[in-house]
Amino acid sequence: MTNEQYLKAIGEMKKIIPAEILPERIDTSRKFSETSVEQKLKHSLYLLENVPTFLEVGKREKSSRHLAFAQAILWSLDMLAIDQLMDFNRR
Repeated sequence: MTNEQYLKAIGEMKKIIPAEILPERIDTSRKFSETSVEQKLKHSLYLLENVPTFLEVGKREKSSRHLAFAQAILWSLDMLAIDQLMDFNRR
């Protein structure tokens, strides 16, 4: 993916997250089942918001991990299908 594709994918995913959700890192010691949907969405947004900074400093692998984890959260919450996420990555 190019930097532009990353940014487009991030933009599409952020549209799915309700506007009232603000980015926030979750307590990483908690299991998925112990984390509310709201906390998962906050963490997804936190991850997505960090990707452009990582791209700017050349941390492409970290950018990919953050993007992929946010995508996995949105998929696991039935907010997007894998096909949709793959399409976001191709644009």
